[in-house]
Amino acid sequence: MNSKKILKRAVLIGAVTAAAMFISCAKETKKEIFVSFFTGSVTQTRSGTPVPVEVKSVAQEGDIFTIGEKSALILQSSDGLVIRFESNTEAVMSSITDITKREISLNKGRVLSSVEKLQKGHGYAVKTPTAVASVRGTQFLTEFTGTKSIVAVGKGVVNVKRTAGAADEKLVEKGNSAVVETEKEFVELREINKVETLELSKLEKTPVVPEVEKKTPDELKQIFNEIEKTEVDINEQIKEETGLTPAEMKAKYGRIDLITLYSGRTIQGIIVSRGESYRVLTTNGPVAIKAKDVRRTDVR
Repeated sequence: MNSKKILKRAVLIGAVTAAAMFISCAKETKKEIFVSFFTGSVTQTRSGTPVPVEVKSVAQEGDIFTIGEKSALILQSSDGLVIRFESNTEAVMSSITDITKREISLNKGRVLSSVEKLQKGHGYAVKTPTAVASVRGTQFLTEFTGTKSIVAVGKGVVNVKRTAGAADEKLVEKGNSAVVETEKEFVELREINKVETLELSKLEKTPVVPEVEKKTPDELKQIFNEIEKTEVDINEQIKEETGLTPAEMKAKYGRIDLITLYSGRTIQGIIVSRGESYRVLTTNGPVAIKAKDVRRTDVR
């Protein structure tokens, strides 16, 4: 074989190899994301048309997920991204399969995200009408109430940027939350609260399924068999922290305590602990009352 033929062959082999590498790299930027679990009322809308939500079905760009009362939805990608939508939530899969620019638009409600450490050039963000939370590897909660965005960080660091009005940007570390309010032109940082901590604990109890793309719907259902009980336990704790109605107190504890203070003020609730101070569950959440201020307690 003469030198010209050898050169042509080398060029051809090189071109084929380069093309194969390009195709391989292109494939690596695309990862499907699957429905791994759902409970209650979950609606998936695609191009304006509702489609059935099924375990192992694939989410697509532009899909809108609406999660009803006492409901939940969990998505997982083949590279370990876990997204949990909580009750009373609506979100759009703005860009979900391209791992270089994954993004969810949260219209209302709460979404929990668990992201493995991303490679350079890869990204994941949750966007609300007032803020965008961008990460490279972390666990965090994003909530939007209509006038306020909250980003609570359970692990890692999240970059929170204000997108409405005046620009502001903060790095939020583990154990802290960022609050972006419509009427305030800055990103406010504070410590994470009890409810946010409880919400994030759901991620700790959510299975991350190895090779989820290879699992059958029945296998996924078996893996998530116990998660509904965990959901109930955590949601009950959250309910106590946000406030029980008198009827809910009576149903759960069989009583309502009436605390009379020396000041003449009375407080209704459930006394859950006594000591130097009483911890009382009320309709507005738990409160602490100094024992020396308590004149008497009665049960209704």
